[in-house]
Amino acid sequence: LFQGTMVVQGEAQAVVLATGGETQYGKLSNLLANIVEVETPLQRKVHQLVKKVAIAAVIVALFIGIVVGREQGLMRGILGALTIAMAIIPEEFPIVFSVFLIMGVWRLSKRNALVRKMVMVETLGSVTTICVDKTGTLTEGKMRLEKFFFDGKIIDVAGIDDIRPISPLIEAAVLALERVAVDPMEIEMQRFAKSKQVLSDGFYTNFKLTKDSTFNASTKLVHHIWQSADNNCYQYTAGAPESVVEMCQMDDRDRWAIKAAYESLAGDGYRIVAIAKTASAIDCDEFTNSKLTFAGLIAMSDPPRFGVKEAMEVCKSAGIRVMMITGDHALTARTIAKRIGLDVSGQVIEGRELSTLTRDKLQEIVTKNNIFARIQPDQKYLIVEALQANDEIVAMTGDGVNDAPALRKATIGIAMGKKGTAVAREAAGIILLDDNFNTIVRAIEEGRRIYDNIRQAFVFLFTFHLPIVGLAIIPLFLGQGLYFLPIHIIFLELFGDPVTVLGLERDPIRAGAMQEKPRSAYEPLINRQLWWRIIWQAAGIFGTTLWFYGYGFWHGNLTLGRTMSFMSLVMSQLVMILITRDITQLKKNKLLMFLVLLTGVCLSLVVLIPGVNKLFHFVPLSLSNYMYVLVVSFAVTTYFNIIAKGHWGKKKIAIPGK
Repeated sequence: LFQGTMVVQGEAQAVVLATGGETQYGKLSNLLANIVEVETPLQRKVHQLVKKVAIAAVIVALFIGIVVGREQGLMRGILGALTIAMAIIPEEFPIVFSVFLIMGVWRLSKRNALVRKMVMVETLGSVTTICVDKTGTLTEGKMRLEKFFFDGKIIDVAGIDDIRPISPLIEAAVLALERVAVDPMEIEMQRFAKSKQVLSDGFYTNFKLTKDSTFNASTKLVHHIWQSADNNCYQYTAGAPESVVEMCQMDDRDRWAIKAAYESLAGDGYRIVAIAKTASAIDCDEFTNSKLTFAGLIAMSDPPRFGVKEAMEVCKSAGIRVMMITGDHALTARTIAKRIGLDVSGQVIEGRELSTLTRDKLQEIVTKNNIFARIQPDQKYLIVEALQANDEIVAMTGDGVNDAPALRKATIGIAMGKKGTAVAREAAGIILLDDNFNTIVRAIEEGRRIYDNIRQAFVFLFTFHLPIVGLAIIPLFLGQGLYFLPIHIIFLELFGDPVTVLGLERDPIRAGAMQEKPRSAYEPLINRQLWWRIIWQAAGIFGTTLWFYGYGFWHGNLTLGRTMSFMSLVMSQLVMILITRDITQLKKNKLLMFLVLLTGVCLSLVVLIPGVNKLFHFVPLSLSNYMYVLVVSFAVTTYFNIIAKGHWGKKKIAIPGK
């Protein structure tokens, strides 16, 4: 038993072989402790962005406070500084970041992906390589016994009329595998034996288990010593054909015949297990590696999961490389890979070859080959390490105790929820509740959606804030009071942020997002092209709002100018939200449409309702002025958006409206 094993039933006597750091579990813990977890690329980008903007906001706010304080008094200076600080400081950025990730976690949980580490959600969108096991993830994990190799012949199970000639092989297989069937192969073998009356209810009463060796990932073998009714002990062994054949006594001709048989079966995509037993009695307490007699081969089919081939095509379109890492035979792995559409242009690298490679050579090998067979669990760690040394963003699947280091080492560790151990689940960032490769692809799609939505939310917020900053600074140079007061900023925060956090988060994935290559981990959250678009669109909105304030100034009514200017600012933002999404997103995002409508209604009520407009230092607008604001705001915002996309949209930018 491994320390940490969940024992839920039964009784046993156990001998403690090691404690603490000397146990297998302890060694894994020491290895896991040495793996330093770092911030994800998006975390670093958001923290740096918020830090820089906050510093700039404090500097500008202090400058405004000092200038206004000297000209108009201390209270005016403090009020001006607070207004600027409220307008610039990105207090909503961490909220946007957290809410978008939380909602992503919630959506993934409904799609059979349980996220243990929230930041893994956005990292999914930048995955470049997926390392995945074959059995149960790419395939159904439901074994079906199809063929036997017995007495020099390959026998189709469907064509067997009389089971008696091959009953010795079936009996040997049942005794070689675990009595308490857990693995799908063991379950299928017992099912078949029972269906043919080889494994009856009293079968095990004729045998006594004297020594047990569970499956060893290194040797690919499992051994049992059973004492029969005559009190003699016999060893039964099952495992990889190449390992079992080496332990059996036979001539070269038989070895070649067996090799030809299992390579033929493996080439057809079957999972092959060889069975052997001792011909004569042995010591009841000691395993032997040399006195075995070959009994035969059992071949089981494990068909690809439904939709895996289509998911592979999605990965290809998205520029994501898929690597199969399995313990199965190389020919079986290649055949299944072909069936599901995985790239098989390279070689199949086996574990024994992998163990002889230097670190540099391994880094080269993993760039050219996508199939790794007969891999031991600890070698998965080396593969992940080599991929990361090549700057790959790696998602790694695993289920066993020995998979824990590779899961922790990977950028995104993905544990199997059905067959995975508690240790593997603890080391992983994401747990697949259905052990399905398709779920990984859907999670990557969700990751790309979240990153896009976070980016567009930040673009919107910057475009939303910059005109406010400009309108707060301009009065200083004109010797006038602030255009917008704290109550106006509060209104913008109350209605602008919900539209961003709740509305933009619900945007579906944009068209073409899964036809793009994974984004670079070094790409800034807001690149130069987006900054120019932000500045250009903000300039258009700023010019429009300033125009309406000047309109009131020319008519000798600054309150009218403030009213029209504020209304133009909000309406321009709502127009920008609508024209920067495609029609599909608008149709599917009903919440965003509702919030836009609600904001427009609340804005109209604030302007039109007596008493309320007085609180906001507004005046009621005539119908002509009301329509004037709507038409000009829509026209100017649309024009500047078209110009921005024309000048700075030539380079592909991951934001709707491109």
